[in-house]
Amino acid sequence: MRDITLYTVSQEFEYIAELLDRDVLEEEEKARLQAMLEEKIKESSKEIITYQIEEQSNIDVLSNEIRRLQALKKSAENRLDKFKDRLTDNMRKLQCKKIATPLGNVTLALDGVNKSVSLKEGVDINTIPEQYLKVTKELKKTEIKKAIENGENIDGVEIIETPAKVRFMLSKEAKDIQAEKAGE
Repeated sequence: MRDITLYTVSQEFEYIAELLDRDVLEEEEKARLQAMLEEKIKESSKEIITYQIEEQSNIDVLSNEIRRLQALKKSAENRLDKFKDRLTDNMRKLQCKKIATPLGNVTLALDGVNKSVSLKEGVDINTIPEQYLKVTKELKKTEIKKAIENGENIDGVEIIETPAKVRFMLSKEAKDIQAEKAGE
């Protein structure tokens, strides 16, 4: 708060109030101190309100900046997703399983799908055989996927196929570069 702090204002108020409470002052001095106290309260109130307005304004500016940065982040994430999609499409068209570079490798499953296990909608997880459940009552997706691929029928689950995307396996050097860029 500009030239005042709540602490110093509070100290001044207490000192003046203490002087007014004593019966050692003449009426003229009491009136002068009373007027001075009222004036200090008015001046301090303006400063306090001004401080609050300025701080709220700063908070609003920061909130707007956070929203702006979140939008920039989302835009960057979308560009990266589009880049990965294009790279995936190109690697698939060229039947390229791997791109090896000194900074890391890019790989793609050419069969075009990633297989994962998901609980069907509306199916209670308690109906799945115990051997395919974890203690936390989560599906043992790897075991279920193997069992289904080996011809076993498990009620309530299905294998969902989604298009495979490229995966980046970065070298230590590339990770250091990425960390350095993130710190800028």
